[in-house]
Amino acid sequence: MTAEDLPEYRCIAHVRAAKIRKIEYHSPTTFRLSLTLGHKHASDVLVPVTYMEKHQPKVGGYFVQYPDGDVSYSPAKAFEEGYVLV
Repeated sequence: MTAEDLPEYRCIAHVRAAKIRKIEYHSPTTFRLSLTLGHKHASDVLVPVTYMEKHQPKVGGYFVQYPDGDVSYSPAKAFEEGYVLV
């Protein structure tokens, strides 16, 4: 079987997300992600070390929050190819 044998799907997920502009150590249990929320607007979010270990976010990628409250990370290229601003 090859990848071409599998059915193709398109994602229609609705998420909230922001581009990560800076990652800083905050405390032994948290890191601070500085997020770009729009032209000249920014905000910070604290994430646990477990988020950092699991997702290994990079500056320029996206902090993503799903409707159920789960958070994730997406590399910029994958996010920008898969989502459009509502």
